[in-house]
Amino acid sequence: MKNLIKLAVTLSLAAACTPSGNWADSGAVASRTSEAVTAASAVKPPAPEPTQAPKKEEKPRVVDLDSKVVVKRLVISRGVKGREPVEPTERFVEGEAERIYAFVELANPESAESAIFVSFVPENGAERGPIELAVGPSARWRTWAYTRAAKTPGVWHAIVRNAKGEEIGRTRFEIGKKDAPVADPA
Repeated sequence: MKNLIKLAVTLSLAAACTPSGNWADSGAVASRTSEAVTAASAVKPPAPEPTQAPKKEEKPRVVDLDSKVVVKRLVISRGVKGREPVEPTERFVEGEAERIYAFVELANPESAESAIFVSFVPENGAERGPIELAVGPSARWRTWAYTRAAKTPGVWHAIVRNAKGEEIGRTRFEIGKKDAPVADPA
């Protein structure tokens, strides 16, 4: 950029010189110089072409609406590690869990690609979700969803639906008030 400005100044000075080699009045030189510098500063070098790897062709996912997926396990937990629920529980204390997980193990006897939908629903409120989860072509499939929206104390349900929207699993969990002990259901 500095070289471009120097070139613009040199050219404007040469243009200000009369054929006899005498300098024109200094006002003309100054205005031509500032015009050249302004023009030079307005010119930006072209941005380099973005380098991106060619995109892989994505195959559209085929969902078998008639697949016979069955929920074998539906566990509410504080996390998932190694494709297994961590700290399974049905009770949380308000504000202590950033995420609440619904871990789902499915039997997929036809090994068909499908999808399930998990929703988190307070007993007297609006559904949070549904969260779509892919089901791969395997006889056994484990997957999970989580929510950060389950904050309100009370009884909640995690509901699992198949690709047709039919309920195939449900489990209950509770969020207790921060200052109140959670009663044992025994």
